[in-house]
Amino acid sequence: MNQAAQKVWKLPELTWNIGENLRPPHLLICVQVCRQWNEIFIPLLWRVIDDTKYAWPTLLKSLAKQYPDHDSDCLERQTNTPNTNSRIWIEDVFVKYGRHIRHLTISHTFLNNAAAKSGTCTHLQSLWLLSLWDTRTIRVDHLSLPSNNNAATTAWETVSESTGLVSLILEGIVDPGFPRSGHRAKLDWICAQWFWVLVLQNQGLVTLQLSWKLQSKSPLFSTSFLTRVYQRLSKSLRQLSVHLPNMAIPAVLDVLPNVDTIYWKHTDLYSHGSTTSQPLCNTTVFPQVRTAIVGERIKASNVYDLLRTFPNLQQLCLWTPIDFSENWTLQQAKDHLSNNSPFHPLSGLHFVNVFPPGARMDQLATHIIPFLPHLTEVTLNSLDTAVATALAIHCPGLEKFAQIWDGGSLHSNHDLRFEVNAMGILLERCPNLKIFDGIQHKIEADYLAEHPWACRRIEYLRCQIVGLGRLTSDEEAIFKGNSQEVDVRRREETKEKHRRCQEQHQKVYAQLSTLVHLRALYLGFEYIECWLEPLDPTTRFTIGGRLYYAGNGPIPNTLELSLESGLDRLSTLRRLEVLDFEGVDHRINEAELEWMVNNLPSIRVVGGLEEFTVFEGYEDPRVNDLKEYLSRLKPWIRQEVVDRKSAPERCLQRYFYSLPLPTEL
Repeated sequence: MNQAAQKVWKLPELTWNIGENLRPPHLLICVQVCRQWNEIFIPLLWRVIDDTKYAWPTLLKSLAKQYPDHDSDCLERQTNTPNTNSRIWIEDVFVKYGRHIRHLTISHTFLNNAAAKSGTCTHLQSLWLLSLWDTRTIRVDHLSLPSNNNAATTAWETVSESTGLVSLILEGIVDPGFPRSGHRAKLDWICAQWFWVLVLQNQGLVTLQLSWKLQSKSPLFSTSFLTRVYQRLSKSLRQLSVHLPNMAIPAVLDVLPNVDTIYWKHTDLYSHGSTTSQPLCNTTVFPQVRTAIVGERIKASNVYDLLRTFPNLQQLCLWTPIDFSENWTLQQAKDHLSNNSPFHPLSGLHFVNVFPPGARMDQLATHIIPFLPHLTEVTLNSLDTAVATALAIHCPGLEKFAQIWDGGSLHSNHDLRFEVNAMGILLERCPNLKIFDGIQHKIEADYLAEHPWACRRIEYLRCQIVGLGRLTSDEEAIFKGNSQEVDVRRREETKEKHRRCQEQHQKVYAQLSTLVHLRALYLGFEYIECWLEPLDPTTRFTIGGRLYYAGNGPIPNTLELSLESGLDRLSTLRRLEVLDFEGVDHRINEAELEWMVNNLPSIRVVGGLEEFTVFEGYEDPRVNDLKEYLSRLKPWIRQEVVDRKSAPERCLQRYFYSLPLPTEL
């Protein structure tokens, strides 16, 4: 590197911009390059701490083993243990680098208490409290506030650790919950206090999550204290996740006028503490709220209350289906929603959980969707004809439909059994649709051929195309002339079936070829018996002394991705980046892979070249040949490989917590 280049790389502005796009492992390398880079990258390295990522879980797990939850003597144990250095290192990190931390996600009590008692974590922009109580790793004798000898001092007054009260300001605020399980209750109580200390140390917080377990383990029974906390945060706080029953939502928003995103659970929706009290909508209006996430089961009337109270709401997420047991008429709904115009500018409606059988989907179609003509995003697992038709009629600007839960597998034992072809209504009647992400939703090939799609600008399509005719292995042999002992009539019937199959495939490809803006096409998904195969002895066998599990694929009657069937019709998809056909009976060989490389210039991800007979270590030689051939043709194409060991866990990865939903591929 010449002298001019060295000067460029020493420019703080340049290195800072680069550092903002690096992950912690890379930042750790950068801080070791030179003194100047160390000074520049250290603030970036410690800008974000999430104790669920990287080496944090391992480090904190070792401390959990040091202080087991069932050991009643852990409060008085001496510190001369092999893990003492880890504990001291974590405490020193917060004392030395706490001033750089801007985003802190906590799931362990040790981290919570260490951050608070350091006195240096005073510039947090976001504070997330996760499942804090699942792992206990702290002792009472390590909970004292920093002394004057520490690097950072605070205004918090230290109280005798034998009492368990960490600061006089918290006396009478947090209920210790004694005599619940002795020292365990004491640790919970102390940890809850330290959390509130940490909150009060950061009056510039923009995002704050208050876990419901704060209340379940060490109840905060002082509403006046909570009000004072909110008042201190009122100028900066924008996103709040609250799970405390102390204050109703109107009271919270009265104190926090700048909050535009709020998520609540175990918190009163009404003003006076009961569902028969004065409704939320009759108290006041909060025009600043743009996103509301409700973790409780609510009635249709509550939904109308929310829409009236939040007139500028853009995103509404409901974790459970709406309760339509009130049986309101459509006119009652209109009158309750508004005296003037019943229509609301909501752009996103999201349901996290699956609607159970008999969940009154028709009521959703008739009593909710018609009042939301500006919807552009809908997240709903169970799409049926009524809801699809309502969306097509009342929401002409619909751009995205997403299914939040994939169901784990497309196997028949896990098929969510949604109404077939209901998705076709959106594809043929919503011209602005850009994303359809619902792999458990099916559309039949014949229906697809008879109903031209209007969504010509769609960019992301993830669904099943089913009902295609396919020759069996015996029929394939007859058609290719490999089976001699077959009468003429059987041979002619096989040829006619092959002709019909080809004609059907050509119609499907003709429809897909019109989607010239398509960037991602997913035609399949996991197809193993993901929940039962470890328990079913018929699915297990041994090869060379190693245990393997039998798969269940490929999925029958799915699209054949061969050149003979019409794959070359997709040459119009010049923008296609992702092609995934996992579980599909694709019949792809070298010729098809070569065609993809030469005719899909934007392709960068190919998924589905896996074997179906066995998994968990077994490698099919034929599949390996195809993968190696594709790597030689275009080495930079990423071949997605399914982690078949964790199929039940993977089905949960699509759950979201915050809105809006990601739309990037």
